[in-house]
Amino acid sequence: MTVFEASKISLEDLQDALAALRPDFRFLADCIERAAEDGVWKDNEAGALLARPNPNAGPYAFRIILFPSAGGVKEDQLVGYLSRPIPSSFRKFLSCSNGGHFGDLSIYGVIPNLTRSARAPLDIGMGEIWRSSYAPCDKDLVLFASRDVSPSGQIGYFVSDAGEVLGRGNEQLDAPSDAGIWESLDDWFNHQFLED
Repeated sequence: MTVFEASKISLEDLQDALAALRPDFRFLADCIERAAEDGVWKDNEAGALLARPNPNAGPYAFRIILFPSAGGVKEDQLVGYLSRPIPSSFRKFLSCSNGGHFGDLSIYGVIPNLTRSARAPLDIGMGEIWRSSYAPCDKDLVLFASRDVSPSGQIGYFVSDAGEVLGRGNEQLDAPSDAGIWESLDDWFNHQFLED
């Protein structure tokens, strides 16, 4: 069994860690900062920021997990990672953070070498398989995030090359097939984190 270790960090260290998000993903950074009022930790191996401990789920579980930049992944790896290019708007996000979990919302990341020895985001590469769980949409859209909205209902979020985001439900409770359209990834982020 893998045991995750984390170290508590100061508010100043948190602000330094969130600085890369602030210019383009301010709502996400603000949401994490608010969540950190009860303390924030840094995963010793994965480098993820951890907030809102969730002891009912397990001793090392947190409701907020933000993975560090996918900066170690080269641009050519991102281009060949899926059968279609990862849209530039989402690559911009990956340059700040390699995904995370925010309550019931998961934003996928890039995992070129998956190991079970460290925390990791959900893999955007698996989105090509998971997309069949949602109401159909254009095959050129990339599944990059999902949100649990009820015990059986889930919404998948797809991004286009132009940066538009389409929400598609699995047609279960609270997850209709048409679950929203946002003009840009920024609009989608703002909407998601204003709700939280």
